[in-house]
Amino acid sequence: MSEVNNVGLNAFLAQQYAPKQSEKIPTPASTEKVKSEPSKNADERSVVVKISAAARSMLEETRALEKRQADANIANAAIDKRLETVRLDSQRLEETLSAKATEAA
Repeated sequence: MSEVNNVGLNAFLAQQYAPKQSEKIPTPASTEKVKSEPSKNADERSVVVKISAAARSMLEETRALEKRQADANIANAAIDKRLETVRLDSQRLEETLSAKATEAA
């Protein structure tokens, strides 16, 4: 499942950071020497760097969210435990009051 998400994420990021049609490097004429090739490779590397930076940022955000969720789960478990303790205490008090009322009668 995560592989499918990664493929979709990579496709989305590649589309977001790919050079726009107006920014594309023109194809050199057949008589020209390919001087733009290093520039084209540099552009592709910069796209990869941008995608990597965006992916890293998203990964960091995801990890931060997972940590907050884990912290919230721990806090909720502590609250649930306290609530159960209060319920048990309340039940014991009711039983004690009921027993004392029976003794008094």
